[in-house]
Amino acid sequence: MADFPHWLQIVILIAVGVMLILAEFFVPGLVLGTLGVASLIGALVITFKYYPDYGALVALIEIVGVMLLVYAGVKLFPKSPIGKRLILNTAENKDEGYTGAPDTQLSRLAGQRGKAITMLRPAGFAQFGDDRIDVVTQGEFIDPGVEIEVMRIEGNRVIVKAV
Repeated sequence: MADFPHWLQIVILIAVGVMLILAEFFVPGLVLGTLGVASLIGALVITFKYYPDYGALVALIEIVGVMLLVYAGVKLFPKSPIGKRLILNTAENKDEGYTGAPDTQLSRLAGQRGKAITMLRPAGFAQFGDDRIDVVTQGEFIDPGVEIEVMRIEGNRVIVKAV
């Protein structure tokens, strides 16, 4: 960049920094954003070295510009057509049949008997009354239809054995 005038180096570094920060919204991972911030810092270094009277102004412009970019990325990007295609906007609601078994409900299964409805190798699904529960054995395989009993519950894991 030694052949370019210093002001052009500053403009190029700022433009590249802004593009890299914008690219961070599409390719997350902090690498592009970090390079973008480094480019902006490089522009500041050149500005303070060759145009010290304008250094504070360029720093202010960069700070405000980055804040506006981040605001646009957080508030406006998800509502844009591209953002709507990239960001998952669905929820698994209880009304639609999505449920998880909280620990309080699992504790009532201790000692109960049910039937394996899938092959347990060692994990699978079992039926306890009207409830379909994700269960695990201690390593043995259990065929579907075999009667099982809940041995213990560890957090969200229901550990069963064949009866």
